[in-house]
Amino acid sequence: MLLDEFSGRTPEELTRTAYALANGRDKERLGSNGKFATTGDEWFKNSFITSNDRLGETISKLPAGYRVEATQLRFFEVSLPEGFSDRLFPDITQAEVEHHMDNLCGAACRPYIRFIIKNMDWVRRGLVAARSNVNPKDAEDNKERFYRDAIVTALVAGKIAEKIGLISFDMKAIKQWALEEVLAMRESRRENNMNTGEMLAQFIASLPGRLIITKHFGDGRSGRKELPMEPLRAAAVGRVCTEDKKVYITAKAVSDWCKENGIAQSELRAEMDRTGYLIMNPDGKPGHKVRIGSGTTVPSGSSTCYEINYRKLFDGKALSLVQTGKPTKDETAKEDA
Repeated sequence: MLLDEFSGRTPEELTRTAYALANGRDKERLGSNGKFATTGDEWFKNSFITSNDRLGETISKLPAGYRVEATQLRFFEVSLPEGFSDRLFPDITQAEVEHHMDNLCGAACRPYIRFIIKNMDWVRRGLVAARSNVNPKDAEDNKERFYRDAIVTALVAGKIAEKIGLISFDMKAIKQWALEEVLAMRESRRENNMNTGEMLAQFIASLPGRLIITKHFGDGRSGRKELPMEPLRAAAVGRVCTEDKKVYITAKAVSDWCKENGIAQSELRAEMDRTGYLIMNPDGKPGHKVRIGSGTTVPSGSSTCYEINYRKLFDGKALSLVQTGKPTKDETAKEDA
């Protein structure tokens, strides 16, 4: 079965499609009456999907709690570099391809099936021998058992086709290519499936230039407003007070970043709490109303903010402060002292 042009599908659609195609049945769901709502049909077929998007990468955009590597492992994804067809088949015209598809392309069918029926023992031995050559050697190999079974099946199928004169491919080269593709997909998954700790580090790294940095958290009632110690390079998403040791980040900034980077806000917030970045309210809940521009020349409204542990953020070297303004006489005297 060929599913042509799967670009633009949501991660949820790809996840469901992967499980259905790999398992040979649709995902079982309960109806409102408490009985299974699925049809119960099963199928046994090879399925091929074409897409301009990388399917594994799309699936990785699911919230961390729902993004399971097992789903990605159900796609044997082959990425074709740009210009691949032109380099590989420079002398093949579109007319020739269409002629072959319309007049010469077909399925082996009866000769192939007859050979398998007559040589069942030979086929079984071939499968056992091929599987022993690609047996898992570690945990990563074991996770990729779907890939290895696909390679084993294709190699034995290719040997049968070669034996009865249907193809003249270099099966050793195909096996080597397939195993290299498995390693390439493994590396791609590692890049896409960052854990929540890495995501938190990325979020913190996105903050410089978007924080209002002052010495104190004033309420503006004194009439004097502090100028931020560093110029803002974008709309403010938080407040840092260097002498009051206070840090606030708006909940909206966290939410927007999580949406852009495909991670559930609750997952990132839980990681902030687990690693000691998040300061909870006395009632055990995060977030309270703060006017992040209070006492400064930066206008702002009241918004829900998370209070962040100042020492964890700066003393732990997650971020560093660099004062860009000209130092005052008092500050210069302190530095000299």
